[in-house]
Amino acid sequence: MYAFVTECLVQGSDLKFFMTTASRDVISEYCRSWGYERSEGERCLYIPERPDGMYDLFIEKLQLDIIIHCTMSDKNIHNQIKSYLKIPEEVMKWDIDARKRFVEISKQGSKNMCRARGMIVGCAGAGKTTLLRQLQRTQKSDCPSSTETTIGLEIHEDLFEVKDDTLIDLNSKTENKEDGSQDKQIISMTDFAGQVAYYACHQIYLSRRAFYLVVMDMSKRLDEVVHTQDTDRHYPKGSLFHGWAYKDYFLFWLRSIKTYCEDRNRQEAINSPVIIIASHHDCVKEKQQIDSANSFYNKFEKCLPEEQTLKGLISKTRYYEVECPEKINLNEHQAEMIENVRKCIVRTAQNLSHWGEKIPIKWTMFEHLLRENKRKTMKILSRNELHRKKEFKSLDEFEISDMLRYFKEIGLIIYFAEEGLKENIIIDVQWFVDAFKNIITDPTHVEPFCERVKEWEIFMKTGRISDQTLVKIWGENSFYVSTKDIIIPYMEKLGILAIVRKEEDARKKLGAMKMRPVYYIPSINKTDYTKKCREITVHVNKTPVLAFSFKTYIPHFFFFRLVALCFSVWDPLREDLLCKNVAFYKDKGGDRNIAIGVNKTSIQLQVFTPDKTIQLTHDKTKEIRATIEKMINEITCTFHHHVLYEVGYPCKDIDITDEDEDCFLSEREVAQLSTNKRICPNNLSRKNHENHEIVRDDLLYYWYTVSNLHNKVKKKISKF
Repeated sequence: MYAFVTECLVQGSDLKFFMTTASRDVISEYCRSWGYERSEGERCLYIPERPDGMYDLFIEKLQLDIIIHCTMSDKNIHNQIKSYLKIPEEVMKWDIDARKRFVEISKQGSKNMCRARGMIVGCAGAGKTTLLRQLQRTQKSDCPSSTETTIGLEIHEDLFEVKDDTLIDLNSKTENKEDGSQDKQIISMTDFAGQVAYYACHQIYLSRRAFYLVVMDMSKRLDEVVHTQDTDRHYPKGSLFHGWAYKDYFLFWLRSIKTYCEDRNRQEAINSPVIIIASHHDCVKEKQQIDSANSFYNKFEKCLPEEQTLKGLISKTRYYEVECPEKINLNEHQAEMIENVRKCIVRTAQNLSHWGEKIPIKWTMFEHLLRENKRKTMKILSRNELHRKKEFKSLDEFEISDMLRYFKEIGLIIYFAEEGLKENIIIDVQWFVDAFKNIITDPTHVEPFCERVKEWEIFMKTGRISDQTLVKIWGENSFYVSTKDIIIPYMEKLGILAIVRKEEDARKKLGAMKMRPVYYIPSINKTDYTKKCREITVHVNKTPVLAFSFKTYIPHFFFFRLVALCFSVWDPLREDLLCKNVAFYKDKGGDRNIAIGVNKTSIQLQVFTPDKTIQLTHDKTKEIRATIEKMINEITCTFHHHVLYEVGYPCKDIDITDEDEDCFLSEREVAQLSTNKRICPNNLSRKNHENHEIVRDDLLYYWYTVSNLHNKVKKKISKF
């Protein structure tokens, strides 16, 4: 048979005839996709990607079994398999055992699911909540007298049904939301707060499975600073967002969407579709309105850096100007504007790669269970309780884990399959986010709970809050407090907060002393990295700075989460050395300190001694590097695709938070230098660069992990 397959199938027509008439077993045994790398001695027939249709014949013949076929090692065929069979993209990345379980359970019955989620983002006061109400066709008489600013984020599950190319509000009185919801085409919406403190929550919901509505107030100049007054409760003074203009926030959102959602295997712009909503068109001066068509779009398009490929996210076909009249219903023209947005949302959702994907029927039962439990106001579901339910008794532990993994990856639940977390499933994401929102909400709400003088001001400055205060904010008899042992570990895992230390309970009773934690929330911290802080790295022995460069943009929460994770390994050097853009820790032995800083594009690491009398050892610094690198990999791989970064060194002696974009040398480039001491390569590649020398082995000695380090350098480090 092998001789026939390989020698007689010469013409394309021969191959096509064979693919349509041969048995499934024969095709499975001999056929492979074009990019498959066969093992030595393996006999196979390569199926060409062209002419069109050959891969479809291959997939059609093997059906679901193709995802457990050896040709899956060729990642170039994955998108075609996913599109043809409507398999969730997350499943395509699972290991072979998990894929086998998916095939087995899917063969018992599967169902197409038409689901999408829209994310409404933008600056505070841009009109995001107003837009959502207009999409719902909410009349002014049904609205509050004033539109309150969204705090945290508001999750609206199953908000719209798609009918006749438009959106129907499932919350309206004429619709029964509970009847046949699994058979409807459903769109949910999430309304993000514009306040910067809540950006730490974005990692929970920003996803490639969503489409995005970026709302911009077109009555504002793009170069206008967003918040300028201390009286503005969204004023980000002292934070990493201080002094940002509207265009800075616009770029922030596009870069975040690209980072969280980019699929490097898919080139089309629809990959992470963005709908631009230019709000407050009615507030633009009349003479500007005459010439406003697309002019605002052209202005912000010019703000996009050419090298960052952000233009692929936006399109004039997904740009709409809307009006936000106060206290009156929309007129016919304004209603038409909003109807155009509705139709665009429908088109965008239906073009998402996961729209209509097939999942096992037993998994759809879990989605139904989530809805039912949420209606019963359940917040947390234990794995044991889930397994006891009659619909899931037939599933083993692995199959339960697969199902939870899928619903976690699509953003419907929060779940981590690791010790200390895996026994509980957070099924109400809104409730979980509200737990964080209640901690960092407005001082007018929280001040009564603060026992010590200016405790609230200290918290808003440093990000540190006592357990006693946290319990009071949540309410001592609340469900948050009773489930605190579940919530806090999840917040730690997500890098939202960390336990910085424990202190004696101020209200201790007679008997054993009770120690209660003090929490640190990095996203709140507004403490500046001052000259006094910098003095701690003077007159000590220290390594060169090691930079993890993300090239064009690093989401702020990467740094926040890394800082929080470090508390699980090291103690803070001093609490006053936890700043908004740098954190200092001490190794357990006390003879090495660790500095972790962030700039616009890089996370930077440096190890130093407490004083000059203590020497650094490269085995310990490399161990610290391995720990940090493992954490960064854990953070970056939680996305649809592992977010890429490059490791390297600044070619000059810079501080831990200084920008490195003009002096970055990749570690690979440094390691390949043939001479130890030479003119910096940056001098050769950049004009007007001051000539200076670098010493290859000085840069590599403490950090480089490959055993064949040039000349097996023992040590004579130049001063840094």
